[in-house]
Amino acid sequence: MSPEQARGLAVDARTDIWSLGVVIYEMVTGRPPFEGATTSDVIVSILEHEPPSLAQFLPEAPAELQRIITKALHKDQEGRYQTAKDLLVDLRRLKTQAVVLAEIERAQSPQNTDRKAENATQILRPRATNSNSADGRVKRRSAAIASVFVLLVALTGFGYWYVGNRSLNSKQIESIAVLPFVNESGNADVEYLSDGMTETLIGTLSKLPNLNVKARSSVFRYKGKETDLQTIAKELNVQAILNGRIVQRGDQLPLNLELIDAQTENVIWSEQYNRKQVDLVSLQIEIARDVSSKMRIKLSGNDAQKVAKTYTTNAEAYKLYLQGRYYWNKREEKDFLKASTISIRPSRWIRTTL
Repeated sequence: MSPEQARGLAVDARTDIWSLGVVIYEMVTGRPPFEGATTSDVIVSILEHEPPSLAQFLPEAPAELQRIITKALHKDQEGRYQTAKDLLVDLRRLKTQAVVLAEIERAQSPQNTDRKAENATQILRPRATNSNSADGRVKRRSAAIASVFVLLVALTGFGYWYVGNRSLNSKQIESIAVLPFVNESGNADVEYLSDGMTETLIGTLSKLPNLNVKARSSVFRYKGKETDLQTIAKELNVQAILNGRIVQRGDQLPLNLELIDAQTENVIWSEQYNRKQVDLVSLQIEIARDVSSKMRIKLSGNDAQKVAKTYTTNAEAYKLYLQGRYYWNKREEKDFLKASTISIRPSRWIRTTL
């Protein structure tokens, strides 16, 4: 996490730049820039300490690369690169410098003096030994330069991709379709859970300002069908699609979510939640908050209350409610009877809601 994210402050594209700085540092040194025995120790390191210099792990690392990483990892957002394009410009400049330096090293290699060495006298042999030592240093330096060069080529390519494909990463998403969550439990008896969580999330997100959320009737027609995401997005006219996969293992409830850019099919955000079924109500609130954050929707105090609003804190009551809704939505007589049976269980909240 970036310093501002660790403090719970607002994040923007500069947070992504900080994260990229972490990746570059580890690619160069082979270790993360901030370490600690526990998560709390790592967070303290992020907030209060500076990472060790590259020279401690790669003595031949260019000073300019150190400057770039230091700027990307600046603890203050204002001190960082303000855009990915700015970072890309510096990486391209450094790549050019690396190419020139590699050519100079190649031209100065002692291999160019091999013919003279062949005619050297016995007295000059000690110098040949020194030359071999120098040769080793040059080779090590050339290897280091080559490694950095390869790194810069990769990062420059990534920079082009990031700048050209970050469409929905840099602006608020205004339309979304929450597709029916997939029940991967292999147990049809918990199908109510995947459907119910989908419905609840649709209802919660629909309360957010400036966000067009497709209705249940629109998205559930794709349930169980292998349909191309771009086709779905085009038919529903949405910018993003949210997919979910849920598995119930005893009282454990693993859930995987993916927010996808409908135009490019790139994953904007993904997360895995591992909660107990008794935490289902709080899990729904957490998911709604995370999704709205990743869509870059700024919530007022009133909007945040809408996202966090629940009608019960009783996990069993909420479970019965989802089961009742599941059978009710089947619209068949036998399922209406099942829904009614669930609704008359000893829970006034269930009876009132249904």
